[in-house]
Amino acid sequence: MKRILPLLLSALALASCGSGDSFTPTPEQQALADCTAIDLEHLGLVYGEILDLFEAIPGAPAGGTYDIVDGDYTLTTSAGGIVGVVSSSDTISDGIDVGESATATWALNGGLAGVPAATGEGSFTIARPSSTTFNVSGNGEVIDGTCDFTFTNLSFTVTSAAGLQGTVLFTVEAPAGTLTGTMTFNGSDFARVVAELDGITYTFYINLVTYEVSF
Repeated sequence: MKRILPLLLSALALASCGSGDSFTPTPEQQALADCTAIDLEHLGLVYGEILDLFEAIPGAPAGGTYDIVDGDYTLTTSAGGIVGVVSSSDTISDGIDVGESATATWALNGGLAGVPAATGEGSFTIARPSSTTFNVSGNGEVIDGTCDFTFTNLSFTVTSAAGLQGTVLFTVEAPAGTLTGTMTFNGSDFARVVAELDGITYTFYINLVTYEVSF
Protein backbone atom coordinates (compact mmCIF):
# COMPACT_ATOMS: atom_id res chain seq x y z
CA MET A 1 0.00 0.00 0.00
CA LYS A 2 1.40 3.42 -0.93
CA ARG A 3 1.43 5.63 2.16
CA ILE A 4 -0.91 8.38 0.98
CA LEU A 5 -1.86 10.07 4.23
CA PRO A 6 1.60 11.01 5.59
CA LEU A 7 2.43 12.63 2.25
CA LEU A 8 -0.84 14.54 2.03
CA LEU A 9 -0.59 15.81 5.61
CA SER A 10 3.05 16.90 5.34
CA ALA A 11 1.93 20.50 4.80
CA LEU A 12 1.20 20.82 8.50
CA ALA A 13 4.85 20.15 9.36
CA LEU A 14 6.07 23.23 7.49
CA ALA A 15 6.60 26.66 9.01
CA SER A 16 3.58 28.88 9.53
CA CYS A 17 3.19 32.55 8.68
CA GLY A 18 1.03 35.44 9.86
CA SER A 19 -0.68 38.20 7.95
CA GLY A 20 1.11 41.21 9.41
CA ASP A 21 -1.81 43.48 8.41
CA SER A 22 -3.38 46.21 10.58
CA PHE A 23 -6.82 45.81 9.00
CA THR A 24 -9.76 45.97 11.41
CA PRO A 25 -12.78 44.09 10.07
CA THR A 26 -16.38 45.19 10.45
CA PRO A 27 -18.61 42.94 12.59
CA GLU A 28 -20.11 41.50 9.37
CA GLN A 29 -16.67 40.81 7.86
CA GLN A 30 -15.53 39.16 11.09
CA ALA A 31 -18.68 37.04 11.37
CA LEU A 32 -18.38 35.76 7.81
CA ALA A 33 -14.66 35.05 8.22
CA ASP A 34 -15.42 33.05 11.37
CA CYS A 35 -18.22 31.23 9.54
CA THR A 36 -15.80 30.34 6.74
CA ALA A 37 -13.29 28.94 9.23
CA ILE A 38 -15.94 26.85 11.02
CA ASP A 39 -17.03 25.10 7.86
CA LEU A 40 -13.48 24.75 6.56
CA GLU A 41 -12.69 22.83 9.74
CA HIS A 42 -15.55 20.43 9.01
CA LEU A 43 -14.42 20.11 5.40
CA GLY A 44 -10.88 19.41 6.55
CA LEU A 45 -12.21 16.65 8.79
CA VAL A 46 -14.07 15.04 5.90
CA TYR A 47 -11.00 15.41 3.68
CA GLY A 48 -8.76 13.73 6.24
CA GLU A 49 -11.18 10.88 6.88
CA ILE A 50 -11.49 10.12 3.18
CA LEU A 51 -7.71 10.13 2.80
CA ASP A 52 -7.59 7.64 5.68
CA LEU A 53 -10.11 5.52 3.78
CA PHE A 54 -8.06 5.55 0.58
CA GLU A 55 -4.99 4.58 2.57
CA ALA A 56 -6.80 1.70 4.28
CA ILE A 57 -8.23 0.11 1.10
CA PRO A 58 -8.93 -2.82 0.77
CA GLY A 59 -9.97 -2.41 4.40
CA ALA A 60 -11.39 0.59 6.26
CA PRO A 61 -10.23 2.91 9.05
CA ALA A 62 -11.22 2.13 12.63
CA GLY A 63 -14.94 2.67 13.10
CA GLY A 64 -15.64 2.49 9.39
CA THR A 65 -16.74 -0.03 6.81
CA TYR A 66 -15.80 -0.48 3.16
CA ASP A 67 -17.23 -2.87 0.59
CA ILE A 68 -14.53 -3.57 -1.98
CA VAL A 69 -17.12 -4.95 -4.42
CA ASP A 70 -19.46 -1.97 -4.75
CA GLY A 71 -17.32 0.75 -3.12
CA ASP A 72 -19.87 1.67 -0.43
CA TYR A 73 -18.33 2.98 2.78
CA THR A 74 -19.25 4.49 6.17
CA LEU A 75 -17.04 6.49 8.52
CA THR A 76 -17.62 7.84 12.03
CA THR A 77 -16.21 11.28 12.89
CA SER A 78 -16.49 13.89 15.64
CA ALA A 79 -18.84 15.93 13.44
CA GLY A 80 -21.11 13.07 12.40
CA GLY A 81 -21.26 10.06 10.11
CA ILE A 82 -19.87 10.09 6.59
CA VAL A 83 -21.33 7.81 3.92
CA GLY A 84 -20.46 7.50 0.27
CA VAL A 85 -19.15 5.44 -2.61
CA VAL A 86 -15.59 5.02 -3.91
CA SER A 87 -15.35 4.50 -7.66
CA SER A 88 -12.50 4.17 -10.14
CA SER A 89 -11.88 3.03 -13.68
CA ASP A 90 -8.62 1.55 -12.37
CA THR A 91 -8.00 -1.45 -10.14
CA ILE A 92 -7.41 0.12 -6.72
CA SER A 93 -7.70 -2.98 -4.54
CA ASP A 94 -4.08 -2.40 -3.45
CA GLY A 95 -4.26 1.40 -3.32
CA ILE A 96 -3.74 4.12 -5.91
CA ASP A 97 -0.70 3.38 -8.08
CA VAL A 98 1.07 5.79 -10.42
CA GLY A 99 -1.24 6.68 -13.30
CA GLU A 100 -4.38 5.73 -11.36
CA SER A 101 -7.16 7.78 -9.77
CA ALA A 102 -10.28 7.30 -7.66
CA THR A 103 -13.28 9.36 -6.62
CA ALA A 104 -15.13 9.29 -3.30
CA THR A 105 -18.58 10.83 -3.00
CA TRP A 106 -19.42 11.83 0.56
CA ALA A 107 -22.35 12.95 2.66
CA LEU A 108 -21.83 14.28 6.18
CA ASN A 109 -24.85 13.59 8.34
CA GLY A 110 -23.78 15.33 11.48
CA GLY A 111 -24.51 16.03 14.98
CA LEU A 112 -22.95 13.83 17.60
CA ALA A 113 -23.59 14.78 21.22
CA GLY A 114 -21.68 17.85 22.32
CA VAL A 115 -20.61 19.10 18.90
CA PRO A 116 -22.33 21.35 16.34
CA ALA A 117 -24.61 19.62 13.88
CA ALA A 118 -22.76 19.67 10.56
CA THR A 119 -24.19 18.40 7.30
CA GLY A 120 -22.98 18.46 3.72
CA GLU A 121 -22.12 16.54 0.60
CA GLY A 122 -19.62 16.54 -2.23
CA SER A 123 -16.84 14.54 -3.84
CA PHE A 124 -13.06 14.28 -3.86
CA THR A 125 -10.95 12.79 -6.67
CA ILE A 126 -7.37 11.75 -6.03
CA ALA A 127 -5.00 11.09 -8.93
CA ARG A 128 -1.37 9.98 -8.76
CA PRO A 129 0.67 11.28 -11.73
CA SER A 130 4.01 10.23 -10.18
CA SER A 131 5.33 8.30 -7.21
CA THR A 132 5.78 11.51 -5.18
CA THR A 133 2.84 13.63 -6.38
CA PHE A 134 -0.90 13.51 -5.81
CA ASN A 135 -3.52 15.77 -7.39
CA VAL A 136 -6.77 16.32 -5.51
CA SER A 137 -9.91 17.96 -6.91
CA GLY A 138 -13.41 18.35 -5.56
CA ASN A 139 -16.55 20.34 -4.86
CA GLY A 140 -19.42 20.33 -2.43
CA GLU A 141 -21.19 22.06 0.44
CA VAL A 142 -20.92 22.10 4.25
CA ILE A 143 -23.57 23.61 6.55
CA ASP A 144 -23.18 24.30 10.28
CA GLY A 145 -26.21 26.05 11.70
CA THR A 146 -26.63 29.31 9.77
CA CYS A 147 -23.21 29.00 8.07
CA ASP A 148 -23.56 27.61 4.55
CA PHE A 149 -20.21 27.03 2.82
CA THR A 150 -20.21 26.02 -0.86
CA PHE A 151 -16.88 25.22 -2.52
CA THR A 152 -16.00 24.64 -6.17
CA ASN A 153 -12.84 24.11 -8.17
CA LEU A 154 -10.88 22.66 -5.27
CA SER A 155 -7.49 21.96 -6.84
CA PHE A 156 -4.54 20.69 -4.79
CA THR A 157 -1.14 19.39 -5.78
CA VAL A 158 0.59 17.57 -2.93
CA THR A 159 4.24 16.52 -2.78
CA SER A 160 6.55 15.46 0.03
CA ALA A 161 8.81 18.46 -0.63
CA ALA A 162 6.25 21.28 -0.86
CA GLY A 163 3.26 19.93 1.05
CA LEU A 164 -0.22 20.97 -0.02
CA GLN A 165 -0.41 23.69 -2.66
CA GLY A 166 -3.56 24.90 -4.39
CA THR A 167 -6.76 26.90 -4.33
CA VAL A 168 -10.45 26.61 -3.51
CA LEU A 169 -13.22 28.89 -4.76
CA PHE A 170 -16.05 29.37 -2.25
CA THR A 171 -19.25 31.15 -1.30
CA VAL A 172 -20.47 31.56 2.29
CA GLU A 173 -24.04 32.48 3.08
CA ALA A 174 -24.96 33.55 6.62
CA PRO A 175 -27.09 36.16 8.42
CA ALA A 176 -24.21 38.66 8.08
CA GLY A 177 -24.36 38.44 4.27
CA THR A 178 -22.90 36.54 1.34
CA LEU A 179 -19.14 36.22 1.05
CA THR A 180 -17.35 35.01 -2.08
CA GLY A 181 -13.66 34.42 -2.50
CA THR A 182 -10.61 32.26 -3.05
CA MET A 183 -8.56 30.30 -0.53
CA THR A 184 -4.89 29.74 -1.31
CA PHE A 185 -2.82 27.00 0.35
CA ASN A 186 0.98 27.26 0.13
CA GLY A 187 2.21 24.38 2.28
CA SER A 188 2.17 26.38 5.53
CA ASP A 189 -0.19 26.17 8.50
CA PHE A 190 -2.29 29.05 7.12
CA ALA A 191 -4.79 29.37 4.28
CA ARG A 192 -4.90 32.86 2.75
CA VAL A 193 -8.42 34.03 1.93
CA VAL A 194 -9.21 36.90 -0.42
CA ALA A 195 -12.93 37.57 -0.13
CA GLU A 196 -15.56 40.07 -1.22
CA LEU A 197 -18.54 41.33 0.77
CA ASP A 198 -20.88 43.99 -0.64
CA GLY A 199 -18.32 44.99 -3.26
CA ILE A 200 -15.47 45.37 -0.76
CA THR A 201 -12.50 43.01 -0.93
CA TYR A 202 -10.54 42.05 2.17
CA THR A 203 -7.98 39.43 3.18
CA PHE A 204 -7.80 37.14 6.16
CA TYR A 205 -5.98 33.97 7.19
CA ILE A 206 -7.24 30.71 8.66
CA ASN A 207 -4.95 28.69 10.90
CA LEU A 208 -5.19 25.12 9.63
CA VAL A 209 -4.37 23.67 13.04
CA THR A 210 -6.67 25.75 15.30
CA TYR A 211 -9.02 27.15 12.60
CA GLU A 212 -8.77 30.61 14.14
CA VAL A 213 -9.04 33.70 11.91
CA SER A 214 -6.47 36.50 11.72
CA PHE A 215 -6.32 39.68 9.66
